[in-house]
Amino acid sequence: MLHILTKSHLILNHIDKLKQMKHMIQIEVSFATHDENIRSQVEYFTPSIKKRLELIESLAQEGIFVRVMAMPFYGDRVALETLKNEALHRGAKAFKNKGLNYYSWDDLVQVRTYDQFINDKIPRTKGRLDTKDESLIIKSGESVIAHNKPVRKSVMFPIVDKKTFKSKSNWSAMSEYKTRFKRKSMNVIDCGYADCNKESWGYIV
Repeated sequence: MLHILTKSHLILNHIDKLKQMKHMIQIEVSFATHDENIRSQVEYFTPSIKKRLELIESLAQEGIFVRVMAMPFYGDRVALETLKNEALHRGAKAFKNKGLNYYSWDDLVQVRTYDQFINDKIPRTKGRLDTKDESLIIKSGESVIAHNKPVRKSVMFPIVDKKTFKSKSNWSAMSEYKTRFKRKSMNVIDCGYADCNKESWGYIV
């Protein structure tokens, strides 16, 4: 599979090639905001929100799988939900979002000068916070279900030293792999590529 991430409608210059490859590609269109004024400030030379939504529609009309990535998103839930609804209406198949990691949106909207950024005058959140609205996410990959339960597989993983976080595995001595690897039971995830082709692509999470 080929995964393409873009903000630009110029990818449509290659639409003929993309149509030929649609059985093996996913295209992810990135948005940082739904507000055109904010976009012009934080993404100076990128295509407009309108152009990106039109891009989604053009790709979807050709049967190409399109996902929206609103990460990190500058805005509130209303703006996020508006973007989601418009994107799905245009033909997007999946949607994911994440908020700002280091600053709160309420603090950022008060910014009036570049000096506030450059001199670090904006209060940061404590630690690295990955904020996302789970209720708005439409995943392109879901757990594989059998007999009403997620399918799990036993997978070999290198044993990691909890102090150094380094693997204890030694690839020059694979004969001793049983002492350097251990099995973990993991969910099997459907990547969502069934919308693209009939291949049973999957990964472990």
